[in-house]
Amino acid sequence: NCHSLVEASLPFIGNSSNDDNCYLGYIFKSNDYSNHNSGVPQNLNKVIITGETFLESFAFSGCQNLQSVVLTGNVTEMGERVFASCKNLEEVILCEGLENIGSYAFFECESLINVYIPESIIKISSFAFYKCNMLEKIEIPNSVKFVDK
Repeated sequence: NCHSLVEASLPFIGNSSNDDNCYLGYIFKSNDYSNHNSGVPQNLNKVIITGETFLESFAFSGCQNLQSVVLTGNVTEMGERVFASCKNLEEVILCEGLENIGSYAFFECESLINVYIPESIIKISSFAFYKCNMLEKIEIPNSVKFVDK
């Protein structure tokens, strides 16, 4: 049940790297497909991803108590709505090497204040920061060549 878990450092999300079950709740035995991150411990507020190359769509979506995410290593692409509806997410540090941010990636991250976007980003997809009402400052690096509507 991992009730005391506040921070997790993981090489990948889900069952294995590049598997169909690439969402955080999988490792906590969440089996509700419609709310696949429902099993994530309530006290878990920081996740560090160390080895994943692609963050699947909805990987962290709905993780209500998550406050901080750090991507390190080899992540080059994020799918759609990766962090959607993470209502308490305040800070995200994206790793150097990440090239694409998926559509609605941070949709409804109402507490998001700080996002570090590395120089390696080439594309920011549509509505990536939609409804991020607390976002105070964002610096888009010169490496960005395409921003969707």
